Amino acid sequence: MGGCRLIMLALVGCLAGVIPASGATTGADALVLVNSTSAKYLDFQHQIQPYLDNFGVPYTVQDIATNASTTNLPNCALLIIGHKQLDTNHIYLDANAQANISRAVSTGVGLVNFDNDLSIGAVPRYQFVQDIFGFSYGTAVTGANVVFPATEPSSQMHYITALHQANQTISLRVSMSVAGITIPTNATAVLLSSGRPLLVVRKYGVGRAVQWASYDWIPTDVLGPLEGLDDTLWRSLVWAARKPFVMRGLPNFITFRIDDCEGPFWWAQMAIDAGFRPHLPVFLGNINQASTADLRRMVTNGNATTSIHSFTSSTMFYFNHQTETSYSDSVISNNFYIGTQWHLTNGIPISKVVQTHYSEIGPNAFAGLLQWGVEFIPIEVVPGTIEYGANPAPWLIAGPYRYYETPGQGQSTLPLYYADFLTVPGHPEMNGKFFNCYTEIRDVAACAEWCPDNNVASTIARGTDMLKRSLDSLVLPHLFTHEWYIHPTSCCGATTILSNNWRTILSGITNNLAPYKPIFVTLDFGDQYVRATRTSRITSSQFDASSGEVTVSLSGYADMDTSVKGFVGADSSISNYVGTVLAFTNPVTVTPVTVSMPPAILFQPTSRTNHAETTAEFGVYASGTSLSFGWLKNSAAINQATNPTLILPAVTPSDAASYTVAISNSFGAVTSSPATLTVAAPLVINSVRVSNGVASVNWNAIPGNNYSLQNNGALAQTNWNPGSILQATGNTATASESVIGSTQRFYRVFLLP
Repeated sequence: MGGCRLIMLALVGCLAGVIPASGATTGADALVLVNSTSAKYLDFQHQIQPYLDNFGVPYTVQDIATNASTTNLPNCALLIIGHKQLDTNHIYLDANAQANISRAVSTGVGLVNFDNDLSIGAVPRYQFVQDIFGFSYGTAVTGANVVFPATEPSSQMHYITALHQANQTISLRVSMSVAGITIPTNATAVLLSSGRPLLVVRKYGVGRAVQWASYDWIPTDVLGPLEGLDDTLWRSLVWAARKPFVMRGLPNFITFRIDDCEGPFWWAQMAIDAGFRPHLPVFLGNINQASTADLRRMVTNGNATTSIHSFTSSTMFYFNHQTETSYSDSVISNNFYIGTQWHLTNGIPISKVVQTHYSEIGPNAFAGLLQWGVEFIPIEVVPGTIEYGANPAPWLIAGPYRYYETPGQGQSTLPLYYADFLTVPGHPEMNGKFFNCYTEIRDVAACAEWCPDNNVASTIARGTDMLKRSLDSLVLPHLFTHEWYIHPTSCCGATTILSNNWRTILSGITNNLAPYKPIFVTLDFGDQYVRATRTSRITSSQFDASSGEVTVSLSGYADMDTSVKGFVGADSSISNYVGTVLAFTNPVTVTPVTVSMPPAILFQPTSRTNHAETTAEFGVYASGTSLSFGWLKNSAAINQATNPTLILPAVTPSDAASYTVAISNSFGAVTSSPATLTVAAPLVINSVRVSNGVASVNWNAIPGNNYSLQNNGALAQTNWNPGSILQATGNTATASESVIGSTQRFYRVFLLP
């Protein structure tokens, strides 16, 4: 016995890993990882965060420099890496943290990675990126454009790029740097820049992942917002996220603004007949009584809004353009008296929106606007400065997209979108009382606006582009022009658009936008809605899979009802539920959406081989609302087996069979693929032999399983010594260890997970 007086034998089996239970409450929102010690930390605040806020994405920011834990990832629907150079030296994201990211994505959490500094030469920086995408690397490349390839079967577009035409090309103003990645065959580049991958998508396990190879297109000196890529950013978030995923977005409102109005208004009535609700800022000194009467009829019927734009094209109402200074307080007071009397005398309500001529207004004019009940001032330069002149003012610094840009000239051909409260120089009592909501897609034509004419096809194309780009970018669309493009006025213009052409133009635009199911609203309504999305924010969202209820928590306040979208489905079948959040004055948690989700299997049950007398488990992981489960053995129902996990204790050869699970709810049913149970010989130790001080233990095994041979010096001891771990290659396994110096040794074999 080699000095060993007695050897006792013991054996132990183990349970299989447990699959997560269906029906849990999970997040329907996003987690953003940033690193405040990174040199690129501010990229998130300056470039990515404005988009998240404008899109209404509910998100929480986690700074890995103070909290590097990634154990909470499974609760979020989407993980966003917020900027490049997140953790290049792996100070915070160690191997375990990165493994948690990979694991979370494989089990369904979406990933959108804006960190495109992915390698040192050919050496990857991040293991989780390699796990998920499997890139190989070269030097960074230069991209001069963005191209939309058709990547789906039958030359169709991917969900992320579906709002664009195949092979559409957007040219950049200056070139940008693009990560030098080469993608594997199981990944797809849905956007290219100068022939290299710009936006890569990949399915990983049951999750979806997106890699941006550059976000350098976001600054306006390269391309900028509202230039055709905004939709790919928000749709990349939606595509990747586990569903349901909540995003506020913006309803498909359409507004119509025509400056320098004086009539006649035949064209405005045609626009109303086509569904539009025009905003008609008037030249007070040029409008005659007949046109005033028409204006009153349209406004009092709720079909249009109006306010004073200026006295004439050259004599301003709110600012002295000739001297490039504000009017004196007495002059501005008299102007408001004249304007008030005009509205009262003619019975024309004052719009909540005042669009000033040339976007010029003196700071001392805001008190009069407040008395009028005005709440919205679309403006692109600081009050008290000039837009047109020898020294034109730079553009207004305001959100969402012009907080951090170096200001260019206010009157430029760049698209613009403001949705922010105004600061009034020298009048702090007016700060925060006026909201600036202003959209102009200025690059659709050389005139920097819609500028319709009798070329019907071109005019329809410009108007469609102006509105479609706004809709796709989730900003408030304005179809914007001046009246003198429609017919000559006392100011400008030389040609009248024929009435039949005008009618055809309007119907052509509305027909082109019909797939969006547009909602035509007044500018008053649209501006108020956008303001409500800025005074309130969705802070978090949860999904209860058992009830289908999606709850959202909101901070701030909203003075009108707003909506939220709950996205469901996958790939080309993504759609959304729209829920209403009633106006509120204090932070609130509501359930605006209940999702009807048919069952979908995320993890199929897997075949297994068990030793006789051990416990076998089969599990399924499914999504859906209020799921019911029923397990079957060889197609026959198993009594009381109605949980996501089937447990078969102490299996015998009679349990060897094919097992499936039927999953159903009121919206559908699905049956899993079969999983086979094979029952092998019991886990017993066949022999123990001692020779030359070495004990060899042999036991029944299942090929491919891992076993641990453990020992103890006395049965009364509860702590067993871990011994050899080996993977069986046949139906038996043998492990050996030294017993020199032992007087007795007890053994057991443990089947590892």
